[in-house]
Amino acid sequence: MSDFTPTRPISLGLIQGVIQELNKAIEDKGYQDEIIFSSLAINQLLGSLLPGLFNIRSHAYAMQGQPDMAIVDAENMAACGPKQQVAACLRKGNILSLYGHQIQAIQVYDEFLPSPSISILQHEYLTWAKLEATTINGSCVDFIGKLPTSVAHSIISQLPQETKATCLTVSRKWRQLTFECEAVWGHLLINENEKDMQLMNAAQYVGDCIEHLTINVATEAARSACIKVLKDGHFTNLKSLKMTALTTRNLWPYIGALSVAFWQARSTLTTIKLDLGNNQHTITLADTLLTCTSVTDLSFKTTSPMATLGGDFLLLSDHHPLSNLELKSSSITGSDIEAMLQRCQKLRRLVMNGCDTTVLDMVNQHTPNLEILGYNHDYETQQLQSTINTRPGLRRIYTNDGGAPVPAAKVIPLIYKNMQTLEAVYVHLSEVSKRELQEFSAIYPNLKLESLSRLSFWSTRGTQQLILQSIHETRTLTHLDVVNVHDLDRLIGVIMAMPPLTKFQVSYVKSSKCSTSFIQLFQRYATMSLTQHSLTAATFRYCGAITDAVLDSMANITTLKQIFFCNLDNITTRGIIKFFDKVKDQLTDVKLAEMDAITDSSVVALGQVRTLACIELERLFKVTNTGIRAIVEKGNGKLKKLTVTACPLVSKNCVTSNYVKKHVKAVHYE
Repeated sequence: MSDFTPTRPISLGLIQGVIQELNKAIEDKGYQDEIIFSSLAINQLLGSLLPGLFNIRSHAYAMQGQPDMAIVDAENMAACGPKQQVAACLRKGNILSLYGHQIQAIQVYDEFLPSPSISILQHEYLTWAKLEATTINGSCVDFIGKLPTSVAHSIISQLPQETKATCLTVSRKWRQLTFECEAVWGHLLINENEKDMQLMNAAQYVGDCIEHLTINVATEAARSACIKVLKDGHFTNLKSLKMTALTTRNLWPYIGALSVAFWQARSTLTTIKLDLGNNQHTITLADTLLTCTSVTDLSFKTTSPMATLGGDFLLLSDHHPLSNLELKSSSITGSDIEAMLQRCQKLRRLVMNGCDTTVLDMVNQHTPNLEILGYNHDYETQQLQSTINTRPGLRRIYTNDGGAPVPAAKVIPLIYKNMQTLEAVYVHLSEVSKRELQEFSAIYPNLKLESLSRLSFWSTRGTQQLILQSIHETRTLTHLDVVNVHDLDRLIGVIMAMPPLTKFQVSYVKSSKCSTSFIQLFQRYATMSLTQHSLTAATFRYCGAITDAVLDSMANITTLKQIFFCNLDNITTRGIIKFFDKVKDQLTDVKLAEMDAITDSSVVALGQVRTLACIELERLFKVTNTGIRAIVEKGNGKLKKLTVTACPLVSKNCVTSNYVKKHVKAVHYE
């Protein structure tokens, strides 16, 4: 970008002398002189210095590719007083001209040229600037129009959405090229602004090119316009539609139009995401499925009970193609979804939040092809794979993670029915009495999860015994996450009989007397790591059984790459330093939180780990800026990510300094 109308250096000139006189008056307590000279300084500042500074910054913004900021400063310059109007006009016009807006620049000059208050010299400047903008405007080359169509389409397709909207208004040629470029219209996001609404209105001409549409508008007018375009049937190839809670607010007047819109797109529309917020008078789940006869993926969210927005499923086809359903509601019962499940027999993934336990009974009875079940699970659940398993049965089951446990009597039947196919189980079950354990053993004999690879469970009373019995012969388990362990020795005893885990996570161990079991397990893993794949990631949180001796045995596992230690009260600074020294050629990811043993000296030892790529430090009260600088200095530029959260003795200036950013690719301070 070439320079234009360069700025002149600021001269303190008169104000320097005025300030000297003002300081002298302050020393002498000459209040009248203070008033006189401070007034002179203010006038001098407003009259020349402040406008000059705005002018300099406006020019700099323009040269740095920030025209919007440059124009703001040009307008600030004009606000300094009548004497600055012409200079501000020239600056603003030059910015507009520089960025190709010649017509707007000419309009800016025309605002001042007729003014009788401007001098002859100012009139000449304005006239010359207008002539230059007019000349440039007359000699513009439409380079897009001269390019081969394929090249022009390639350029247009890579523009931001707002710029694509502008292309529709440049010229007839540009409008035609933009309309004909199918890549422009593949994904369309409509927000509440003029440019996006232009694109939505243009959809009537290019609707057959739009495959994925997201609508996020709030006003009545925008909502009405968007639904009208949908209802008119212009989207002949629409595959996915997302409507946010903003869009669906006060949807009652448009329910009929929306149903027509869904019906118009029924042959191609396969994915729908509806967030209905707190609307109680809106389109129902049944109506959505009834009108969208080809939908396979549906997300339906509401803060109302499903009994209110579920609708009547009796008219729904018995062979609806729906395979992936996410429901979120304030209340979902088994009776709310039973008729739907009976008619959607192709359902392979079902994720629900807001359920009571009767839902599990319906799932067990009416979902013969279900592979993934999420029940009040707060985290991400795996998406469906493109290939359909030839062997029917659940592959993954997710229940609450914490919070209220699920009655074991509701979940165990599902697990038993699918024990040969289950690959991942994430459960938080209620306590089980000895009598219930005996009943389960009689009703569900030989419960064995032989295909299980991932297991996460909250170990409430009785459930640990039940789950350990189901996995004690498993040879496929690689990921194990246990929370609230009751009998650590027995848990590790079962693990010892299995092939080595690759990821092991233990949280909230009540006993601190089981260190020996951990040492024996890690000694076994260390030996196995010399000849085969063994433990790669270990997480221990609020676990008193982890001691320096346990860390010492864990450090001998040559496959260990990732660790997360949180609130381990029986670890010492000396022990953690020794651990880091032993694993300095293998660890890649480390997260440390809430540990008094982590001090600057232990962080310095961490920095000497040569293979380290990512570090997270959270709520560490003995780590200071000195430790952070040591990590960076000893990292030799290999560190990819450093995150520091709620460490009171570490400053933001230290973590986000240029020195740290120079040596670490990504830095985060919270």
